[in-house]
Amino acid sequence: TAILLASGADGWVRAWSIHHKGGMLGQFRATQPDCGILVMVTDSNNDLLLTGDTAGYIKVWDIRRYCIKNPPPSNEKDEIIQSTFPFLNSDIGYVYNLKMRAMERKCTGGCNLPAGFDITQRGANLAAPPLLNSFRGHTRAVVGIQYLE
Repeated sequence: TAILLASGADGWVRAWSIHHKGGMLGQFRATQPDCGILVMVTDSNNDLLLTGDTAGYIKVWDIRRYCIKNPPPSNEKDEIIQSTFPFLNSDIGYVYNLKMRAMERKCTGGCNLPAGFDITQRGANLAAPPLLNSFRGHTRAVVGIQYLE
């Protein structure tokens, strides 16, 4: 199970296990090409991940089941999240998720994977968690996000 999320100038978010047999369990591109992630923050339950990038976009991801060995089953929280984030059911959300799936298929041959990264080992994952919302929060880079509950 991943307990550490890291990001960088390449626009990828990487999920790591700190167990001695762990390592990187998955990664996903959270930005458009040529953009980097400058800031990440989670809610107090670590259910939501918010990322801010160099193009000014803020994205909200559902990480409740991302790179977890025994993910929780569907529950009433799923309905709450879907009603809170209508982006999931919009045409824009649908098109974005199609683009992400196409990007995942292209990435099986490379996409700046770290040296020694074998996508067949340790259940490594190139799929992104569900994107709940995406909006342009600034015309320049987002350098800080504060999540208020």
